[in-house]
Amino acid sequence: MYSWPYKGNYAIPGLPSAKWNSDTTNPSAWPLQANRYNIDGSHRCPGSDKLIIDNGQGILVAYRGSPDNQPWIEQIGLARAAGPGGPFTRLNNDQPLFNNSAEDPSVWRDKRGNWYMIMHALEGGFRGGPNVGGHAYVESLEGPWYYDTETRAFTTTVQFDDGTSAVDAERERPQLVFTYDGNMTPILLTSGVVENLNTMVSYSLAVPSGEYYSLWNTTNCVATK
Repeated sequence: MYSWPYKGNYAIPGLPSAKWNSDTTNPSAWPLQANRYNIDGSHRCPGSDKLIIDNGQGILVAYRGSPDNQPWIEQIGLARAAGPGGPFTRLNNDQPLFNNSAEDPSVWRDKRGNWYMIMHALEGGFRGGPNVGGHAYVESLEGPWYYDTETRAFTTTVQFDDGTSAVDAERERPQLVFTYDGNMTPILLTSGVVENLNTMVSYSLAVPSGEYYSLWNTTNCVATK
């Protein structure tokens, strides 16, 4: 990455300060196209052509929106553009995808074409754990999105492979790592954690997702650090 040229900042067009998303941060991007090839160049996933949108062009961005005069109100929106450099157009009639308060969205599309999102849920306030892992899903970007209030994608409790566990003060900024075999199987959940609010020491945590991780790590050399 040291050799990557800097392209400057991109911006989703600003709005009046009272608008719910006048301040937009914490973006998560997903290409509006399907990867038809394995990492070794071989063709895979015969149905992947069905996942292509906009003739294989474009990028989708999920973001956290907040009004300038009420920064404690945080909701999730979507925008799309022809490429990473924008310009971006806000989707869903420029309204939040759902009424639930959240930040740090991470959006992806499965091999069937359905859309999903995990995020830092804020129902209990910014540091209102333990149920901090929100998730939502939809069949089409036209919506409406369904935010699941019955279950959580993750909590502030972390189980370690030595049998111990820890309850973190904060756990946010979730991202999933997927297999590249066309099946879009999640193998790692990463997040930023703060163990103790008195020290505010934070770090990135990577948690294997299910038994499939062990097989994938052995056969495909996925790094754990």
